[in-house]
Amino acid sequence: MNRTSDLAPLLEKTPIVLVVEDRLTKEYLYAVWRQEQKLFTIVAAGGHQVVKGVVTDLRKHDRADRVFGLVDTDFGAPNSATWNNTGTNIFRSSYHEAENMLLDWRALEGCELNTRHKRSAAELQAWAVEEARKQPWWLACRKRLRTMQELHGKDFPETPGIDAIASCEDAYSYVVNSDWCQNLQNRTTRIVDQETLRTELNEAYIIYNGYLGSDQWKSSFSGKEIFRILLSQIHDIPRSEAREADVELAIAVGHWQRENDCIPQVLIDLKNAMKQRAGIQS
Repeated sequence: MNRTSDLAPLLEKTPIVLVVEDRLTKEYLYAVWRQEQKLFTIVAAGGHQVVKGVVTDLRKHDRADRVFGLVDTDFGAPNSATWNNTGTNIFRSSYHEAENMLLDWRALEGCELNTRHKRSAAELQAWAVEEARKQPWWLACRKRLRTMQELHGKDFPETPGIDAIASCEDAYSYVVNSDWCQNLQNRTTRIVDQETLRTELNEAYIIYNGYLGSDQWKSSFSGKEIFRILLSQIHDIPRSEAREADVELAIAVGHWQRENDCIPQVLIDLKNAMKQRAGIQS
C-alpha cells in the first residue's frame, strides 16, 4: 500500500471509511447502523473543508473507492440522487444538519435518557416549534452571507506551478488576467448593492417562513439549534452546558430509531449506496 499520510491505516480496519464533521454525527451513525457497524470506520474530522481534505488524502491510497465523506448540507444543494455514482464522494443529504434527523418526537420521548422529567412528544414538539419560529430572518441572513461568500470566492485562481512564475511580470499577469480578478468588480457591485440585498433577504424569509406551515422546517432549519433546546429540557440544564450531553442524547435517539424501525430513510439510502459502491452484498 502506498501510504502518504498517517490516515492510511484506517483503510485496513473495515471495508468502508466514512469521514464526517463531528463526534455527534459519528456516534449517531454508529447507533443507527449498529447491526452492520463492523462494515464502517467513521472518522470525525471537523468541518466541511477538513472532511473533504481527509477524503482526498485517503483516496490517494489503495482501496480509494471505499472512502466517502458526509457533510452538513447547510445552504447548499443535496446530492443524494448521485450517491451511487463514482464521481460523488462527498455526500450531502436533504437535511440542513445532522441534528435535524434527531428531531423525532417519538424517539426523544421514548429514548432511555428521557427519564428525569419524562417529557412527552407533544411537549418536545411544542418547544421545537417555538424555537423554529425564531429562525426565518436568521436563516435568511445566513443564506445571504453564504451567497456573498460564494460570489466573492468564485473562480479564485489556483496556485500556479513553480515553473510558470519567474518574474514580477509573470506574477502580475497571472493575477490580473485570472477570471476572478477580471470579474471581481461586477461581483462586488452585486454583493454591496443594497436593493439586491433587501430583495434576497425578503425572498429567503418568505421561503423559510412558509416552511413553518408544514414539516419542511424540520429538515430545512438549523436542527443543531433546536436540538440543543430540546436537550436542555430533557436534561434540565442550561443550553450553554448541554454541549457534551448532546452526543449521549443523539446515541439514545439513534438506538430508539433502530429498535423501532424508524431510522431516517436517508440514512438507509446512504448506507446502501456506500455498500453498493464498495461491492458489498446486502
